[in-house]
Amino acid sequence: IQLQSANSLEGRRVLYIDNESDSLKGISALLKGWGVDVIMVEDLEQLASLFIETSHVDLLIADYHLDNQTTGIDAIRMCQHHFGDSLPTILLTADSSGQAEREASEVNAHFQGKPVKPAALRSLMAHLIK
Repeated sequence: IQLQSANSLEGRRVLYIDNESDSLKGISALLKGWGVDVIMVEDLEQLASLFIETSHVDLLIADYHLDNQTTGIDAIRMCQHHFGDSLPTILLTADSSGQAEREASEVNAHFQGKPVKPAALRSLMAHLIK
């Protein structure tokens, strides 16, 4: 059954936004190892530029804390406006205050704490993209 979950991610297009280069590279490498086509952006400006050339993604993963007093919630709202409200979304954060989890719920995003546990992330992604 786990093989089916992993295979269900192969070839899927995932948009990942994170302002921290190490996190961006680490999560992207993990996703690529599962056969995922990853589009990486670091901020809302890059995200807006991406909309010009990209009309579809299967899943959005956004880090909560971005630069310039913006959050992953801002990114999620932009993506929902561009790709549609039904876009499956995961919000990642190391923030343990509960604020990010509440905000994720408000935009119908699934909350995932950091550090990311690969098996949990893969399972959640497979569930959301099926």
